[in-house]
Amino acid sequence: MLLPLHRKLALRDTAWTFDGFNFAWNVMLVEKAGSVQFTTEDRASGELRRVEPHAYVSEAQERAMAQDPDMIRSLARHIADDVKIRSGHSVAVRAQAFATLNGRPAQRLIDPTVDLTRALLPGGWVLQLLTEDRGSSPPRY
Repeated sequence: MLLPLHRKLALRDTAWTFDGFNFAWNVMLVEKAGSVQFTTEDRASGELRRVEPHAYVSEAQERAMAQDPDMIRSLARHIADDVKIRSGHSVAVRAQAFATLNGRPAQRLIDPTVDLTRALLPGGWVLQLLTEDRGSSPPRY
């Protein structure tokens, strides 16, 4: 009974971070879309490689994943595991992730400097939702 009320106590917009959002009563009131690309960095050599999500997931899965920070982090960890199995190299995985919420202009969703294979909680790697007029706070849905 209390779980749907989580979003009222959250410090950040749960429609943006998806933190507990799937348990909210008004999940259908949000229009969110995203896009993401991954970059791997070999921990030993520093070599960078771009990884497209469609190499790992279907188009429908990519649409769902690209707007959800936890799913983005999960795929990043899967990519790192796959690279380790295939090449024996340990890699850091970073994401260039952008999302739009309820018709707002797209903005960066994930901090592109954070290695998602090491990120634990959404505290620092999921970026804040910016308001259109920087003088007010974002609407709570």
